[in-house]
Amino acid sequence: MSPVESSNVEKDIFRDTPVRFLGYANEVGEAFRSLVKPVVVKFSYVVAFGYVAADSVDKGFKESKKPHANDTEKAKRVAIIAVDTVLWQTFASVLIPGFTINRFCFFTNMLLEKSTKLPTNLRKWTVTALGLATIPFIVHPIDAFVEDAMNKTARKVSAMNRIIRGVIQYNQKIKAGLVKQFEHVSDHPNPTAVMFTCMDSRMLPTRFTQSAVGDMFVVRNAGNMIPAAPNYGSYSEVSINTEPAALELAVKRGKIRHVVVCGHSDCKAMNTLYQLHQCPTKFDVSSPMDQWLRRNGFESMKKLNERLHIGPKTMKFESEVAPSQSFEAIIDPMEKWSAEDKLSQINVLQQIMNISTHEFLKDYLEAGNLHLHGAWFNIYDGEVFLFSKDRKRFVVIDEKTVPSLSAELERRCPLPEDKAGDVVIQNLH
Repeated sequence: MSPVESSNVEKDIFRDTPVRFLGYANEVGEAFRSLVKPVVVKFSYVVAFGYVAADSVDKGFKESKKPHANDTEKAKRVAIIAVDTVLWQTFASVLIPGFTINRFCFFTNMLLEKSTKLPTNLRKWTVTALGLATIPFIVHPIDAFVEDAMNKTARKVSAMNRIIRGVIQYNQKIKAGLVKQFEHVSDHPNPTAVMFTCMDSRMLPTRFTQSAVGDMFVVRNAGNMIPAAPNYGSYSEVSINTEPAALELAVKRGKIRHVVVCGHSDCKAMNTLYQLHQCPTKFDVSSPMDQWLRRNGFESMKKLNERLHIGPKTMKFESEVAPSQSFEAIIDPMEKWSAEDKLSQINVLQQIMNISTHEFLKDYLEAGNLHLHGAWFNIYDGEVFLFSKDRKRFVVIDEKTVPSLSAELERRCPLPEDKAGDVVIQNLH
């Protein structure tokens, strides 16, 4: 969540406080059904439905306070929010969990009655205790089930409607702040890096780098790949692709001095590349995706085979066009990652090599006016890694490693007018 978004989040008394437990009153009533009069169980349902009604009124009221295009749109949105809340809470907090505890206690009582000789009163208390103990374990699964069911039914809208609704929220919460940033950047544009990263919807580079408007160019594709280009020169036919065009725009015209290639764990492109290697018959010559991965991931796959053969030992990444960009790497020295994630890390480094093959970048690289960096994002825990040429491995960026990583970058990327360590580390950390 961005700072702009987080500032608009307030505590929900019906979801984020002990008031939430009123929605489970009927489950408690069902657990005590064998010990209390029926009117008590009925009253527990009154409490639970009262909670549902109060929450729906609260959500509708909050929606009514938001800006809307007109009164008709406002009334429509309030009604939608209120009905959505009633449906969700009725099923997730009352009906389904109430029925679940009712049936659980019924069958538990039947089982104890047939298989034990417990006194009637003790048996009833045992059933009640087991029913109460079951409640915490059914809450989240039922919530998730109802949420998924409503998303597929009552809330089902087209993808474009979701985008449109997102734009409305943007207009209400974020636009004003961004416009001010746009005004500042239009007068003082100062991007410091270009990042090539994957198009995976879980990858949010501006979030985990905390980049503001105008800080960084971002180029995304399947597998964060940059085609190697031995034919990108003065005497060869120039192939037309987005990635080299972006490099030229950023480096030659935008004077950018840092290029970051950022991969990630559980990359679907890398998983597909690995599967194509494991089973070549799956390759579809008519598939743009398969062709893209095979053409630009072939060298990465070769290096993965080498890594799997030699184990966690030093591997060489060599650049013929710009020898100064060659380096060594130890991929996954602790054997922590799957073969596909190893491939993802190797691919980041291989794409750096691919960038170095572009002739129009050679002078920048050899003169030390352009620096290539490898980064990797762990989808599972949100940690960001930076490849350290000194340590020959990906190093997690945290408070402990920032000083040494910054020192390495400032030593390897000496730019008088630009603190390289700040450019890369502060953006990624």
